[in-house]
Amino acid sequence: MPRNYSNGFMSYVTIASTTPIKYGYRCRLEGPATQLTELGITKLEPAAINDSLLPGFVLGCNAPKPARATKVYQTTAASESSFCSSNNIVTARTAGWKVRPGKPFGKATASGLSKTWYVTINNIKYAWQAAQVPTGLVVNINDIGIKEATAANDDLVFGCSFPKPARAKKQLNDNGDTFSSFWDPSVATLPAGWTAANGPKFNRRTINDLRAMI
Repeated sequence: MPRNYSNGFMSYVTIASTTPIKYGYRCRLEGPATQLTELGITKLEPAAINDSLLPGFVLGCNAPKPARATKVYQTTAASESSFCSSNNIVTARTAGWKVRPGKPFGKATASGLSKTWYVTINNIKYAWQAAQVPTGLVVNINDIGIKEATAANDDLVFGCSFPKPARAKKQLNDNGDTFSSFWDPSVATLPAGWTAANGPKFNRRTINDLRAMI
């Protein structure tokens, strides 16, 4: 099920990279508007939730995650906390926020049994760890746009709930055995032998999909 993003107001902070990430979340700051400026938080008004927002926009990532800032107000002993854009860390600290580092982008790893794969969706490299394709299996993953991640891929995104690529499957034999995996949306038409294998939590990449989640 999609995560619950209720309460607060929809916003995002930016994680700087070769491909910048707009990390969407519900901001629950209750202080003055200067907090948003200090932390580099962009408040998303309904009119701004349009197709121009989609490139690089994510919800609910496991990696990367932005820095988190906390501020204690001495007059009330209350504190507030939120995410902070990577380019605003110095500004936030100058304004009295304590900033903890975020979680970096994911990296490619490989073992004898698994590798890191990715597809590109909404201008992000959506990555996952999965078993290697067994030798002799009649499957060409390039047919559906899957790429093997390498050490040069320093902007891999893992575990986000938006966007989420569609899945495709291919029947391997007459016994009904199938191979399935994510499917890169740049492949507009599935090759012969492949069919869509979507569940309700997959193929979320349009502005209407995003609006339904927030």
